[in-house]
Amino acid sequence: DVGQVIAEGPPEKVFLEPQVRQAYFDVPITGDVVA
Repeated sequence: DVGQVIAEGPPEKVFLEPQVRQAYFDVPITGDVVA
């Protein structure tokens, strides 16, 4: 579940950085995504 992965992912402040956010979502969604 992508929503669950994002919820358990980096803190929201990370998404304030466009490059970081793009890189995070550009990573293939596998069983466990560590960004």
